[in-house]
Amino acid sequence: MTWTTRRTALAALVLLLLCVGLISTSVTTDQDTGESTQRITRAVSGHAPAARSDSGIGWD
Repeated sequence: MTWTTRRTALAALVLLLLCVGLISTSVTTDQDTGESTQRITRAVSGHAPAARSDSGIGWD
């Protein structure tokens, strides 16, 4: 294998792993009742995520 072929194969592998990682992350976020998305939104807006108790009541 030449250096260009190796570099192309490595780039394709990294891109494939990146796509698989993004797809698996989006699937787990969707199945996780959107809590991850809510946590990210609150972090961006400057609010801390609500604490969760066993009763399911969140304290904002």
